[in-house]
Amino acid sequence: MATTEPADGTIMRMAAARLTDHLPQLADRLFSEIHGGDGGHRTWVRDDDLREVCEVGLGHGLETILHPTGGRADLRWAERLGRRRAEQGQPLDQLLRSYRLAGRIFWEGIVEVVDREDPAAVAMLLQQTSRTWEAIDQQSRAAADSYHRTESLMRQRDAARTRTILDALLSGRGVDGGLLATASSVLGLPLQGRYAVAVLSRPAHPPAHSGTMRLIWRTTADAQIALVALGAAGLDDLVAVLRPHVRDRAGVSIVVGSLAEIGAAHRLARTALRTTPSSGSDGSARGEIAVLGQRLPSALLVSEPRLAERLERTVLGGLDAVKPGHRDVLLATLGAWLDCDGAAGRAARVLYCHPNTVLTRLRRLEQLTGRSLSRPRDLVELTLALHAQRLTDGDDEGGDRTMRPPPEQANVQGGPPAYASGNASGNAHGSAHGSAPGAAHGNSPGSVQGNAPGAVHGNAAGAVQGNAPGDVQANAPGDVPAGGQPSGQVSWNSEIVDSLGMGQRNWS
Repeated sequence: MATTEPADGTIMRMAAARLTDHLPQLADRLFSEIHGGDGGHRTWVRDDDLREVCEVGLGHGLETILHPTGGRADLRWAERLGRRRAEQGQPLDQLLRSYRLAGRIFWEGIVEVVDREDPAAVAMLLQQTSRTWEAIDQQSRAAADSYHRTESLMRQRDAARTRTILDALLSGRGVDGGLLATASSVLGLPLQGRYAVAVLSRPAHPPAHSGTMRLIWRTTADAQIALVALGAAGLDDLVAVLRPHVRDRAGVSIVVGSLAEIGAAHRLARTALRTTPSSGSDGSARGEIAVLGQRLPSALLVSEPRLAERLERTVLGGLDAVKPGHRDVLLATLGAWLDCDGAAGRAARVLYCHPNTVLTRLRRLEQLTGRSLSRPRDLVELTLALHAQRLTDGDDEGGDRTMRPPPEQANVQGGPPAYASGNASGNAHGSAHGSAPGAAHGNSPGSVQGNAPGAVHGNAAGAVQGNAPGDVQANAPGDVPAGGQPSGQVSWNSEIVDSLGMGQRNWS
């Protein structure tokens, strides 16, 4: 049984056939509408391109009405157009606006033809209104979906290209003039400028912009790396931006003046990172940011690990003569003294002990190493050797153990850290007041045996330096304390400073 086409469908096909004869004029109207309301198309699309698209797009719409069983040529065209505009970089909202205008121009053309050919049939077109606009919505959705897919693929290609160029710069191939020009274009960076490189030991989610700074990130198997265009910012500003995002450690290079120097900056940033100890199980060193300019001695050592090892063995080898615990205490004391600019009083507060204890330990270290902290050359050697030891211990143990109080400095009988007290057995002269945790109890290494002659007295009655193994040995008549004086009774005052040969330094 044959079916008859609805009257409104017949009218639509008649109107579409008439419009086909006037397609160029209809396309001109759409072209003018697009340009008249928004000149943005002139930026992204040439006039001849836009004029062609107007005519082809309207033609596909008319063809779909005239031959509904021939498939949706209009949707296939919309997909091609969406891909084309994405590749040209035209904003999506401009593309969708052109579809809305095309729908209005198309519908106005249909109504005009019907009104001219059969005015009485215009009312019947109302039944086609919703179908027509649904078809236009389908076209715009197809164009938008194709646009988004193309844009995503382009971003992936651009990201891959950016990674390739960034890898080339970081590896030091920036000396290639052709690569530099490409890198400047793709990355949007000038050839000359203020640049730095930052290396994070663990991936994070740092920003891409901050103030005048721009950070271009690259994640590798072992680190997260940023090429940083500093603008007017300084390295302190960069450190402030990085700090909330550093989960473990980070290294920052010096400032370089061109893209060609990015490879060198990358190597220096990694060198700075190596001057920081790995985070231990207790979280030590976590969040540490090493700026190369502030770590030059350590950077020299990590750059030549064999020489650093030789330096440590040569300068600190004499410390192998004492127990490991005592060695650690001596090195911790040297580190604190150096960090406190040679002030024994400040170092004592850091180490929770008496200043005289600091002096005694330093004198013992001088004896064991054969070097004097009063001689500049010896001081440089000891400082560098301590850097080497810290770096070695950080690599071996996952942290810088010399920067933490040694286990011998445990509080004694619940007393305050600076002045734990305890009584040595025997007479009143055996009474001892320790200046730091671990103060004199007659049974521990370095303690004072109050029963024997030669008990040691401090500035306060019976004060004793007994904080670590070997600090004070006064267990028998004639014992020699670390200061080098035969025992009888040793008074801890300015005389002992002179006896240690350190009176001309800043021991305050």
